[in-house]
Amino acid sequence: MPGAGFTSPTILFLSTWDGPERSFCRQLYGRLREKGYTRYVEPCSGAFAMPLIAAAAGWSPAAMEASDVSLFSSIVGTMLDPAGDFAQLEVRVDGQLVELGGDDPLDNAAHLLWVQLLTRMQARPDVPYWRVMVQDLVDRADGHRAAIRRQLAEMAARLGGLSYRPWDVWDHIEAVADDPHTLISLNAPTYAGGFERFFDTKGRLTWAEPAYDIFDPATGHPRLHELMADKPALLVSQQQTEPGHAATMWPVFARHLSLGQNVYLNSNRPEEVFALTGGPQVGLRKSADLTPADLPMLPLDHQVTASSTIQLVPVKAQVADYYRQLWMHRLVATPGSGNVLVVLDGHAAGVMGYSPDPMVRPYPGVPKPDKWLMRFAFGAPHDTLRLTRLATMLCLNRSTAELVVTPATSIAFAASTGLLTVEYTRHPEAKGLRGLMKMVSRNDHPDGHRLVYAAPWSERTPAATLAEFLTKEEKWQSSRT
Repeated sequence: MPGAGFTSPTILFLSTWDGPERSFCRQLYGRLREKGYTRYVEPCSGAFAMPLIAAAAGWSPAAMEASDVSLFSSIVGTMLDPAGDFAQLEVRVDGQLVELGGDDPLDNAAHLLWVQLLTRMQARPDVPYWRVMVQDLVDRADGHRAAIRRQLAEMAARLGGLSYRPWDVWDHIEAVADDPHTLISLNAPTYAGGFERFFDTKGRLTWAEPAYDIFDPATGHPRLHELMADKPALLVSQQQTEPGHAATMWPVFARHLSLGQNVYLNSNRPEEVFALTGGPQVGLRKSADLTPADLPMLPLDHQVTASSTIQLVPVKAQVADYYRQLWMHRLVATPGSGNVLVVLDGHAAGVMGYSPDPMVRPYPGVPKPDKWLMRFAFGAPHDTLRLTRLATMLCLNRSTAELVVTPATSIAFAASTGLLTVEYTRHPEAKGLRGLMKMVSRNDHPDGHRLVYAAPWSERTPAATLAEFLTKEEKWQSSRT
């Protein structure tokens, strides 16, 4: 069996469109086809998520054309295109042309994707777990290629017959923008250069890459809609940005994604879309029921000492969110994939959330994908102690994170060297993290600054962490008085 999690070939087929957007587009694209649109164009095709949705809406692959500038998309697209020629991709590793075994498009595509996966894994940090994964990809190469081939076969059964070309998004759009029978569906990158970082092989793998400009969301979306403003083709494009910053005045769809982030679907002719949908659509997020732990909350005047008992208990997201909302009066972060409750002397005293996201997708301002993310770390209110600081110190302990590691995230955890967190603030530094984590990047943000802090894992025990925290708090209190 191939590896699980983000080392599995399944990572090659991730989709970036979530359910609400897919549902909206499936219905809209079906109605546009019935209205008379006959040509479906997908620049930035990525993992071909939206062509699959278009096919589900009744579009024939023969009416679809796709493009992208990544090797991954070009391998899959070449496999789907009846006229595709893998030799034209000129895939090389360390300057040597990768040999193909025959004429079967599925076999050739599976082999090239396995080569790309292998060189990606070889570019990871040099730690034992990555070395084992690389060795597994080599020792069981046939099994991994077979697993990739099965996924490709499923995609070919649904999209085989579309046309594909490695092509810059702007060149492709300009080539089709004057066709009144064309629907352009665009899911542009959320991060500038995100795919380049995700598929980084440290320069070992090269191919006949087309000339292109990296799509910068900040400037790309306004440029896109300025270009398409009066064009006969119909554009529907996804954008992730701050609330109120959609690229068009009338988005056809909107959904809250996270703090300070909405997903918008924009069109160059929203009135045409509204005629089919009945007006702008909003994807509502169903909130989960919040549930407290079966524990009393720490009293404001509770005496915490070095002899106090401290426990760290893994909890579900709805439990963590209960305390975050109670102590912060508003939700300020997306729930972590692993949540831990801090219990002091039998009382709920803090909560924290982890995520392995920075290990598997690009994070702006993070130079190396070798750290987990601290999504939040909050302490209960207290008369004298800064318990949020205690929660942060506990979160930095390797043993704390181990409590929420699952089989799917175990490799990401083993390869990690520490923790990072992101702060959005009007101030040039986050004073609450002073002495705990070091700033690794600072960027301007509409609210002031986007600060990224990082720190290596600590090997402290919870009891030792509590003792160290109390010692530092005593010194801090003395310095204030």
